[in-house]
Order: sequence, then structure tokens, then C-alpha cells
Amino acid sequence: MGYVILIITAILTQHIISWAGSTLNSVGNVERQYAVFTFSDDRNLPMTTNILMNIFMPNVIIVFLFLLAQKCFPDIANMRLIIYTVSYYLYRFILIRVILRRKELYSPKYELCVAFLGVVISFILCKWFLLSENTILLTVDEIRVELWLAVALIVYKFIKQVLDKKVTQNDVLSKKQINQYIIRKFEKFYKKYSDLFQLTAKNRYLNAFTFAVMIMENYNRGSLIRCAENVMVRFGRETTVGIMQWKSKKPMSNEETITAFLGWANEKSTGKYDISKGNELAIHSLAWEYNNRTEYADDVLSTYNYLCDYIDEKPKYRKAFHWRDDNDNGTDNIDERIEGQMEVIQWMMDNPDATPEQAMQEFGIWG
Repeated sequence: MGYVILIITAILTQHIISWAGSTLNSVGNVERQYAVFTFSDDRNLPMTTNILMNIFMPNVIIVFLFLLAQKCFPDIANMRLIIYTVSYYLYRFILIRVILRRKELYSPKYELCVAFLGVVISFILCKWFLLSENTILLTVDEIRVELWLAVALIVYKFIKQVLDKKVTQNDVLSKKQINQYIIRKFEKFYKKYSDLFQLTAKNRYLNAFTFAVMIMENYNRGSLIRCAENVMVRFGRETTVGIMQWKSKKPMSNEETITAFLGWANEKSTGKYDISKGNELAIHSLAWEYNNRTEYADDVLSTYNYLCDYIDEKPKYRKAFHWRDDNDNGTDNIDERIEGQMEVIQWMMDNPDATPEQAMQEFGIWG
């Protein structure tokens, strides 16, 4: 029973840390910013908080597990406690590569380094602190809260200053890995759902946009979570369901949510949201309209841009999407799109409080 407790606690620890990290990111505390990976190019946040949480949090909890084991599970109140730490890092591997199906986004170098440091600290804690009767360190019973807090703060600040300079998101997850993930998901979804699309020259940008949203929504809500959502909605609760995360009061299949989204996008794609020309401001605004989050719109736009280039490169998809039907040069004005995107990004940086509608007006997309 003690071993089961260790493994279950390891799994819970991973999800608690993920939740805590997302909370830190949402409140935007500068001193404790947690780096949540994005598909856009803005991936320069330091990984300090991520690293420290994934190394030190399991080792804080292992102290409490030792105290619990002494009372309830004496058979594991020894070096076997390291099973908890090892289980934590093994579960991270399974969670990212198998459960969430994000194997392209798994960084072996980063994960192995973090796991090695975490397990080494656990070994030191167990052997020379928790279990040693003759130790130069303070025992659990002799801990002085103020002293340990002071030591922890000094160590934390030192490590933080080093990691802030040395490790950023780009060091852990490269653009190449993200692009490989986008390609694999696009090819899988195209093979499975392309029959639902009207693949015409007129709709090519809308179709690429739909696949970009599909990839992002699948990333945010994996198949297991979507299954749970389709169960919850049966009890009369309105929630987002299916691969497109369509808001509904009844269960919907992935195909039904794609059809619903295509209908919505076709209806919206007029005026300021007209994406028939592949205008990036319109793409960004339509993505924001769907999810009401600037970070989400940025990720969709970045995914969309990469998909456009990938579709244009591959004859199979170029023909299917009618990508060059009215473009003899075959580049679909890629340079103009990039230049226009940079202008928009610079304007948004200079006007951080501006809305997508104001940006559209600024660049004269509609009257």
C-alpha cells in the first residue's frame, strides 16, 4: 500500500505543479513568471521557475511523505522513498509523450537534467538528512523554520539569477520541434477530416486557418479530456466539446464540431474578419474572436503562417488546397505577408492597450 501511495502522490504532484505554473503565468507576476510554451516566436521567457518547481517541489513533498510514512507506512520510511521521485519523472515522460501525445515537444536533454538533479537531491535528503541519526545537518525534529527559510531563499536567489541568464524556452523547445509537431498533426487531421472541407481556391485561406485552430485546440484539449467533456455535457452542463472545442449543451463528435466551426468561420469571414485574401490582421482578429485571448490568437497566427508555407512547399497539399491557382510566382506573396506581419507586430508593441479592431482600422483593412 505504501508504494501505491508514493506513485499516486507523484502523479498528483505533477498535476499540481502544472496547475500552479499555469496560475503563475495567468497572474503575470514578474518575479515568479512561469514559462508556458507557445507556438509563436515570442518564446524567450526564462525557464527558471519551471526548473526550480520541477526539481525542488518533489523534494519538499518527500519530507512530508517521510513524516507520514513513519506513522502509517514504516516499511517505506527509508531509501525506498526515492521511488516517489523516480515515479514523478517517469510520469512526466508518459504524460508528455503518451497521454498528451506531444512527443515532438519532449526535450530529452532538459528532462534528463531536471530528473537527474531531482533524484540526486532526494538521495541526499534521504541518506544524510531524513534517515541519518548522526548528521551534521539539522534533523527533522530540530528544524528551525526561520533558519531553513533563510537558507532556502539564499539558494533560490542564487540559482534564479544563474538560470535567468542561461536557460530560456528556446533552449528547451526549439522552433524545429514545434514545426514538426504542427506538420504531424496537420497531416493526421488532413487525412482524417479533409472530406469535411470545400477545398477550393476561394476557401484555401479559411481552410488553412481552420486546420491551424484545430491543431491549437487539440494541443490545449487532448482526446482524453475531450472524452470527459462529452460525458460532462450529458448532465446538462454547457461546455466546449470536440476537437474544435465548440460550445455546446450536448455531446458532439469531432466531425460535427469541425462542420460547426466552418459554418461559423464562413459567416464571420466578412468585413473586418475577411480572410479570403489571407490577410494576417483578419486571421489574428478572427482567432481572437473565437477564443478572446491575445496569446491564443498569436499562436493560431503563427501556426497558420507555418501551415501556409508547408502547404505551398508540398505538391500534394498545394494541389489539394488550390494554393497557386491565381499566383504564377508560386510564393503567394510570402515576403509581403512577412513584412505585413512585422508591421502589425511593431504597431501592437507600440500600442499594447490597442484592440484587434483598432489595429484593423489603423491599417485600413475596413472603413
